[in-house]
Amino acid sequence: MSVWKLSRPVAVTKQLCHYTRSAEFEFAQGLLKVRKSELINERDDGVESDTRDQSEVKQRLKRSPQNREFQEEDDVEDISRGDRKPKGRRRGGGRDDATVRPGPRMTNPSHSVALHLDGDASNYSMGHRHYEGNGRIRHMEGIFKDWRLKDWAIRFGRHFQLDQTVGTVNVRESGIYFVYAQVHYSDNHDVNGFRILVNNVAVLQCTVTSHGGAHLKSNTCYTGGLVELRTGDNLSVRDLAALRYSIFEAGKSFFGLFRVSHLPTAPREGI
Repeated sequence: MSVWKLSRPVAVTKQLCHYTRSAEFEFAQGLLKVRKSELINERDDGVESDTRDQSEVKQRLKRSPQNREFQEEDDVEDISRGDRKPKGRRRGGGRDDATVRPGPRMTNPSHSVALHLDGDASNYSMGHRHYEGNGRIRHMEGIFKDWRLKDWAIRFGRHFQLDQTVGTVNVRESGIYFVYAQVHYSDNHDVNGFRILVNNVAVLQCTVTSHGGAHLKSNTCYTGGLVELRTGDNLSVRDLAALRYSIFEAGKSFFGLFRVSHLPTAPREGI
């Protein structure tokens, strides 16, 4: 009898546990079905919303004054395409249909040539009949010959040739050159000056005038300009009048040229 009383409650307990687990499982399945249905409905609502938004955008485009000429949906160009060619950009940030083209290339600096000569009276000493000390000298026949090549200009030696015996510079490459010269006069004449010659023909001239009697006058005279030079041309500097005293020292009297443009090597008439 005691055994029957013990087995009966155990059987009832097992049956109740079975019923409880079944109910929980069915309840969980029900929740999953409800959630799945909600997700499907949300997806369908999103698709309908996107379709509705796209339709509204197209309708607004049609009603826009800028797009009145478009009557059909196919007439509206899809600007999101990736195959559209970019337009050229103007300087300043604006756009232009034409592509900006690069400008001309700058001339290679290695093609530039230059020559600079300083007045140099170091070959003279006191007692020379044309030298009075402190660089003050006068040149016979009015041709300036006592030049010294600047150190940095030595590397351009193959482009020019200096002949100190006659005071000329020979040009070995054609081009447009800027030619310049300065003479520091220390003389008692009222008028002093010089010319720059190309093949003994004057191309540039400088004149300085100072009145005041026969006393010593100190003046600098400078000139410079563009000159067309051909291979083989000779340049020189000559006084307007002979036997004028000048200070032939670096920075006071000088002569030089540098090329600013190339020229073809065709023959030239005259200078």
